Amino acid sequence: MKKFIMFLIEKRILSFKLISSLRYALKFKKWPDFNSPRDLNEKVMWLSFYSDTSLWSKLADKIEVRNYVESKGLKELLPRLLGAWDHADEIDFDKLPNSFVLKTNHGCGEVLVIKDKRKEDLTAVKNKMNGFLQSPFGILTGEPHYLEIKPRVFAEEMLPNDSKFSTSLVDYKFYCFFANLTNVLTSIEIQVLLFLRKTRMCLGMLRPEGIECPKSHI
Repeated sequence: MKKFIMFLIEKRILSFKLISSLRYALKFKKWPDFNSPRDLNEKVMWLSFYSDTSLWSKLADKIEVRNYVESKGLKELLPRLLGAWDHADEIDFDKLPNSFVLKTNHGCGEVLVIKDKRKEDLTAVKNKMNGFLQSPFGILTGEPHYLEIKPRVFAEEMLPNDSKFSTSLVDYKFYCFFANLTNVLTSIEIQVLLFLRKTRMCLGMLRPEGIECPKSHI
């Protein structure tokens, strides 16, 4: 499917803008307004196709973005990097701690949490990560800047989960407009009943008291 879509894009039958617009329309039941974007998704889409996105690939690259964070004096906020490789077969598991997290740098959700490597089929782990590396991200989502990222696999330290109400790390996302904090999105994950299936729960957008969401010129 991805190869076919790329063929259509190369033949100018499809465009990343059209793919992004179709996804937006399916989700929100309306066509995005690029002439006068109003909501956050429309504004990000406008920036994707009408602004300079030369830095976006670096910021979307989970390995390269570490250098950017460090350049801003925030190295202490980064999880410890245990190694990075072009191919999963290059991973020397003997040099990694007993627990760690494997990720790809170019996609979304391509993560393996290794709680105890002694209990893992490491060959299967390598095969899984190599499969992730072969899957180009950004085509079906209409985000071409992801395609400029050289796929790699890397390992990070496993962060402890100290939460008493979430089975995963509590995730906070801070939304800023014109350098002002306007919204905080909090996500948790809980186990449903006695099954192993987990559901991600969004606790909602919490606008800090006294802060108004400013209007944008785009």
